[in-house]
Amino acid sequence: MLTKLGPHQFCFMRPNSSPVRYNVGSLVDYMLSTGNFVEPESRIPFSDEDLKRLDLQVAQAGLARPSVFHAKYHAARRFEEQLFKQDALTGLERLLGQVVADMLHCVEECGSGIAPSGRTSRGPLAVRGVRGSSRGAAGSRVPGGPTRSVPGWRQRLLSLTAQDQNQRHHHMLAFLPPQEEPSPPAAAGLELGQGDRDKGGMDPDEAQVLLATQHFPAFSDLWHQIKNEDVEFSQHCLQHYRTYLSGPPNKPTKDCGDLLNIIFAFFDEIEKGKVRPQDFGFI
Repeated sequence: MLTKLGPHQFCFMRPNSSPVRYNVGSLVDYMLSTGNFVEPESRIPFSDEDLKRLDLQVAQAGLARPSVFHAKYHAARRFEEQLFKQDALTGLERLLGQVVADMLHCVEECGSGIAPSGRTSRGPLAVRGVRGSSRGAAGSRVPGGPTRSVPGWRQRLLSLTAQDQNQRHHHMLAFLPPQEEPSPPAAAGLELGQGDRDKGGMDPDEAQVLLATQHFPAFSDLWHQIKNEDVEFSQHCLQHYRTYLSGPPNKPTKDCGDLLNIIFAFFDEIEKGKVRPQDFGFI
C-alpha cells in the first residue's frame, strides 16, 4: 500500500474517529487479490456501504476494476480455494525446509567429528530437533540419556537393503565429480567400526549415500509439488535454499566433505527439469 495517493483517494473513518486515506486503485487490487475486505492496517472490516462507496469512486476515476461489493458475496468460493492453496504451499515449503535442514546437517557433520546429536539449527528451516538426539550409557555424551550405540540416522541408513541402495546408486553419480564417484552402497561396507562410533562424525561416502537415497528423493517430490502450483514460488525457494546452505558471507558453511557442490549440482539439475520425481520412484 506504499504508493502515492494520487488524485483518487478513498477515505475510511475508523471507529476511533481517525481518518485514513488509500489510493483507490491499490486498495481495490488488494481486496480482489487477497479476498480480505478489511482495512489493511487495522484489519477493521469494511461495511457494505464502504464497499459501495469504493465502487462508486472506482467508476468516477475511470478505472477498469470489478466491483468489490459483488466480489465479496459472489466470489467467496474462489477466495476460499485461493486461501487453501496458499496454506498448502506454505505447508509444503515447511516440509521442504526440513529436508534442506537435514542436508545442512549432513554437510556440517561430514568429516567434522561432530556427534550426530549436535544438529545445527540455523534459522527457521530447522523446525524440529533430531529424533533420538540424546545419547546415554555406553558411548553417552549426554548424562542420563537413553542407551544408543548407533546414531539414529545411521541406523536408518543401515536398514536400507543392498538392493534398494544399488537401485538408487546411479542417481547419485550424476551429481558427483567423475574422480569422486563412490562405490555402490552395498559394496562400500557400511558397517560401523568402534573407532567410527567414538569419532561421531559422518563418513563422506555415507553422507553421499544419505543424500542420494533419502534427502534428494524427498526434496524432488516436494519441490515439484510446489512448482506444479506456483512456478515463481518454487524458484524463490531454490534461491533461498542455496543462500541458506552457503551460510553468511562472514562465516560460510564448513564443507569438509565437499557436499555443497553435490547439493547445488542437484538443485541446478532439478531447476532445469533434468530430475523428476519419477526418477526416484514417485508417480
